[in-house]
Amino acid sequence: MKMLRRINLIMAISILCVVIYYFLIDRNEFSWIIFILFLTLFIFLRGLEYVMDNQKKSGYSYIVVSFVMFLLVIKDYISNFS
Repeated sequence: MKMLRRINLIMAISILCVVIYYFLIDRNEFSWIIFILFLTLFIFLRGLEYVMDNQKKSGYSYIVVSFVMFLLVIKDYISNFS
């Protein structure tokens, strides 16, 4: 469980660094699909952490939200090739 917290902390810091870099330093073309997939993974891991802490209701809601976000990103990604 400590490992999940460390991974979530590293991912949160990474997301924050990317956002700061994009908005303050360089506004080059950035693939938002990668950013949203990264955020989806972060939400999924947060849900797993809640489930392991016996907060099952909120944990499963996080997992469902991350699954829906993943499906929407994949749908958008596939529709760009059509």
